[in-house]
Amino acid sequence: MTNKLKEQVQRFFEAMTSLHQAMGGRRHNFIKRFGLTHQQVEILYALGDRRILTVKEIAATMGVTSSAATQMVEGLQKIGILQRQTDPDDRRMVKVSLTVKGLKKFEEFKQAHAKHMEFILKALSNDERELLISLPDKMIKQLKKNNAKLN
Repeated sequence: MTNKLKEQVQRFFEAMTSLHQAMGGRRHNFIKRFGLTHQQVEILYALGDRRILTVKEIAATMGVTSSAATQMVEGLQKIGILQRQTDPDDRRMVKVSLTVKGLKKFEEFKQAHAKHMEFILKALSNDERELLISLPDKMIKQLKKNNAKLN
């Protein structure tokens, strides 16, 4: 690694840490307004994108064990956000989806989240926003290359 790259990595870590800290309390309070935890919001987004997932898919998406995912799903089921259905062909497979109440809560959260992000992104120019949007894709492609090399 070149000295310039080392310096940029360090600056990136510092910038991301500062951003995370600046957003941390706000994010916690924002999510708390909806009566949810950060992990529950992650599940809502995963289901909002795909509509139906198995508990194993939720666990993989969140990087947790199936039993941890089951506990999170049960918590959301208790408050009427999620419903679970056992696959009739394979009773071990549990499919999870949002209820009508869950869909409504997710849409409310998404709209409020978009408004919050709009406020934050107003600090950037149009070109800076476009660049910010494109960078994660480049980083994901690089991570996929690394994953291919590891296999």
